[in-house]
Amino acid sequence: MKHVEIGIDLGEYEIKIVSLSEMDGNINKLKHFKSYAVNSKMYSKEYFDTVKNSIKDFSKKIKSSRLSLNFAIPYTSKSKLTILTVPMVEEKDLNTGIKFEVEQQTGEKFLGHKTLWKKSNVFESDNKMEILFSAMPTSLISSISKFKTINWKVNK
Repeated sequence: MKHVEIGIDLGEYEIKIVSLSEMDGNINKLKHFKSYAVNSKMYSKEYFDTVKNSIKDFSKKIKSSRLSLNFAIPYTSKSKLTILTVPMVEEKDLNTGIKFEVEQQTGEKFLGHKTLWKKSNVFESDNKMEILFSAMPTSLISSISKFKTINWKVNK
């Protein structure tokens, strides 16, 4: 039996769940959609219960118990996303310098954040590259990791 991919938008005031149907190639059409009110603090046990119950209800709506879950995490004021232009250097030098460079340019410190970066564009003629830098609070990541501890079995 094939699984159904669903998208889940974790919001502070509502949780939105969608399923898409493929039309032509990479073009998708909205097949099912439902929104669920949130009446608890974000990422609390009650919030996760709401998420679980929402998924269970959506599963019944689309008549499928085999789901692939794709979560969208909200951007918060404590998160950071920026593009940085830097000289081309070896990968090992990038690993140690990107966070420092962003902190120097923005004046922000990223203590208590998980940081990630990825090369987005390389301009060989200028010997430069653009780096997409992202920082997310560790507390948010810890809260979301609690999803692992929920009994995710969804029964119809």
